Amino acid sequence: MKRLLIIVVSMAALLLAGCAPTSRTTGATTETLRGSAPTNVHEATLAIDGMTCTSCALGVEYQLKHVEGVIDAKVSYEDGTAYVRYDADKVDAETIAKASDVYPASVLDDSS
Repeated sequence: MKRLLIIVVSMAALLLAGCAPTSRTTGATTETLRGSAPTNVHEATLAIDGMTCTSCALGVEYQLKHVEGVIDAKVSYEDGTAYVRYDADKVDAETIAKASDVYPASVLDDSS
């Protein structure tokens, strides 16, 4: 009986430990957990030249999302554009556009 109680308590502790927030999250979620949510959020539309398929768009999106300060990025190869939300205190739209090293990108619109 005592052994069963120890096993149950151990399992409960493991389950609760798995629910604690960790630093494994990325982007705005991590910033929010740390208490420093971005306050100077801007949105930009970029023109992306040369993409021919969804894989191209996914590659560019991956690059844009990994720029420090980028909160979110969505890329459409059909439209040849990228929509980016970013923390203007950390990065600007021109720097984000330069992150696309395979396909040339330029800023079409940048607003707060």
